[in-house]
Amino acid sequence: MNTQGKVFKYPDNVDTDVIIPARYLNKSDEAWLASHCMEDIDADFVNKVKPGDIMVAEANFGCGSSREHAPIAIKASGISCVIASTFARIFYRNAINIGLAILECDEAAKDIKAGDEVEVDFDSGLITNCTTGKTYKAQPFPPFIQNIIKNGGTELPITDYRMTRFWISLQQGVELVIKALEEAKGGETFISKIPSFKITDLAEAMLPGCKMPEVGIREGEKLHEIM
Repeated sequence: MNTQGKVFKYPDNVDTDVIIPARYLNKSDEAWLASHCMEDIDADFVNKVKPGDIMVAEANFGCGSSREHAPIAIKASGISCVIASTFARIFYRNAINIGLAILECDEAAKDIKAGDEVEVDFDSGLITNCTTGKTYKAQPFPPFIQNIIKNGGTELPITDYRMTRFWISLQQGVELVIKALEEAKGGETFISKIPSFKITDLAEAMLPGCKMPEVGIREGEKLHEIM
């Protein structure tokens, strides 16, 4: 999946109230939100943007409130991808949920200029500045997130409806290892009770109301993990 378009460039810390000012949140219509997108930072944006164009910003793009109106306004305006040094975490998740393509690449975000023509290959994460000829490498999304974006945030394929997986955070995993080291005397086996979730429940939490087509178990996969 590829896209190519002209760049609209913005600085650090562009927050959601700049992306779509709060005074326009009395309506949820996508066309209405798009008509006021970036109004307070770039009044001409809505008059110049064309379908397929690309937005580039530096650090902490999408900071501020957690509202989904911001990525919806950007996507509805015609922007096909946002490239930034970093994204605010809630904006990052909201963007994926509504099918707005986003990529983190600090070098590209700092080098690329307003008006440059840029091409993005989502499968490889390759960003090409067609104006200068320079290329950059972002971390591509895994296939399941690419599918969310491709389907506009409405569909999340499921391997098997019966499948379950353990759910443990990085911090919990570290604490588990440290506790085992503290209590071990030699030769023990420590088994922790870790919560297990159906992947359909996880998909619903990630993308509420989404369709979940079943695609089948791949070779070597298990329906249930065993501790």
